[in-house]
Amino acid sequence: MNQLDTAGVYRGEILESALGESSGGFPQAVLRLKALEKWVDDKAGMEHFKFTEPGWVDWSSFDEDIVAYLVLFNSTEVFEPGQTDLKNYGQLKLATGWDGEEFDSLGNGALVGKKLLFRLENHEYQGKVKPQINWIDAWESSPTRELKSLDAAAVKTLNAKLKVTRSVRPASAPAKPAAPVKPPTPGPSVNMEKMAKAQADAAAARAENPTLGAGVSKPTTATPAAAKTGSSTATPPVAPKRSPGRPRKNATVPPPAPAPVPVPVLPPAVDESPDLATGLPGECTQVEGWDYVCINKGDNSDTDIESAWIDACTEVGGDKDETEFTPADWAKVRDLVIKDFAL
Repeated sequence: MNQLDTAGVYRGEILESALGESSGGFPQAVLRLKALEKWVDDKAGMEHFKFTEPGWVDWSSFDEDIVAYLVLFNSTEVFEPGQTDLKNYGQLKLATGWDGEEFDSLGNGALVGKKLLFRLENHEYQGKVKPQINWIDAWESSPTRELKSLDAAAVKTLNAKLKVTRSVRPASAPAKPAAPVKPPTPGPSVNMEKMAKAQADAAAARAENPTLGAGVSKPTTATPAAAKTGSSTATPPVAPKRSPGRPRKNATVPPPAPAPVPVPVLPPAVDESPDLATGLPGECTQVEGWDYVCINKGDNSDTDIESAWIDACTEVGGDKDETEFTPADWAKVRDLVIKDFAL
């Protein structure tokens, strides 16, 4: 049988089932799954299989399988649903019908032949890509990622617990209608014929008597000469405006304010206290932890070290993305790999 290495959503059958322990001692279900169908919804795949819309395509002829490692609890001592269980615990029950009340069914073959849906994604670390099953579900479940909401009863229960005091605003008085604008009163009408006749009569009178209106003259502006002779028509001088940016003579200029002293920002404190089990710092970066494991791997192969590292990330973070890991989380991942290989 070939190794299934193409990322996607599949429907498959359980060929083998076992109960195991992760490198950290957590109980985990180990399932060998054979791919029977694949969900095709990308443009290239739909064109290849001549689909007009997304759908399932038979995959059993490729004879491909893959092993799923599903950590069920995040504790090595207390296995209590609702307290220490991980999502894999609930999804395994949903996908296979396992009651979750005992571990015997995981290793006695009771799950062999069960059919379910699983999602395969590529996990990349340190430049290497490895296919890994990160989700299982019931066979008839939707192959697409959909938002899940509570049912009406659950929403009603939450509404009853929601305590919000709503302030009641007083009703505002209706706005008064605007008073109508009174139209302007029209002025007296102008008789254009009478105006033209009056202008013509005035012109004729000036033609007969040229001195008519000669005593009227335009006002004149005083000249500089008139100002020197003390004529009352002289305009007083205006003082020139001083430049607003130029200080007056003997003016006191305040010294410039001193520049603010920058306050140094200290980096967050790192927990360098040694771990009691390994004697190493309780916090480290992802690169520091990986480098330590690689340097001290001894005769162990790179593949074994890489697989143990990925398993440790799953145990420590659960469903959390690695970008959200803290320095303390990476130290725990490092220590789990050290413990697994007794480095």
